[in-house]
Parts: sequence; C-alpha cells; structure tokens
Amino acid sequence: MPDLWGDGGSGAGFDGARLWISGYANDVPCYIPSRRILAEGGYEAEQSLWYYDRPARLSGEVEDLIHRAVTNRLPAVFRLDVKRAE
Repeated sequence: MPDLWGDGGSGAGFDGARLWISGYANDVPCYIPSRRILAEGGYEAEQSLWYYDRPARLSGEVEDLIHRAVTNRLPAVFRLDVKRAE
C-alpha cells in the first residue's frame, strides 16, 4: 500500500527507517491492488484475482482495512514521528 510510509492520506504513517514491510510473505491469498489501481481498473484490479480463486474485484476499502489492521497491531514506536522526520 502506498500510504504506509506516511507520505500522504491519513497521517498515521510508519517510520520507514525502522520498519520493513514485506509483501507476499508466508502465504499469498491474492494480489491486493491499491485504491489507485482499483480506480484505474485493468488487469491488476480485475483479471489477476481469477488466478487466486477470487471471482470478483476487491472493495475500494481494502487499502484502508489493511492500513488500519497494520496500525492496530504494531507498537506505536514504529509510527512516523513527524517532528523527528522534519
């Protein structure tokens, strides 16, 4: 998800100097397109999900759901300190 580093959006970004996010680790339920990709449509938003036995596109809320789940599970020490980042 493009917003995880705090470069816009919710402002609840994570400190990229302290946190490494690995995609497709341990299990790959499907490709998860960002809100931008879902809005653009095309292969990544539509057809790529067929290969993961997902017959329909994901909701536009999927990016927010993932961001909220990651934020809720990580200690606050991994959140971006805006004052320190400046």
